[in-house]
Amino acid sequence: MIGPRLPVSATAIANLKMALPELDDDACKTIIADMWDHLVRIIGEYPHLETFPADVEMVGVDYIKSALEEFEQVIVISGHIGNWEMMAACLSFYDIPIDLLYR
Repeated sequence: MIGPRLPVSATAIANLKMALPELDDDACKTIIADMWDHLVRIIGEYPHLETFPADVEMVGVDYIKSALEEFEQVIVISGHIGNWEMMAACLSFYDIPIDLLYR
């Protein structure tokens, strides 16, 4: 309820209108409200990240392990979808060292 009223939300609406000019004000406000809802849910997951990997199936971890054996270091690029921090938590669960960079 607070997020959509913050000044940063006005910036987000302006960016939406530039990127998707066909959206009306109501559609932009809905997207922003959903964005804040999603962000709050992710924040609520943070205290539990260490317990999640045991319950998460990570598909493709063998490719990362194989690449690490061959090259020692790899770069993994992920979309900013859902709780993208889960990838780091899962990789560390598989004893794969990771450094994060994001923007």
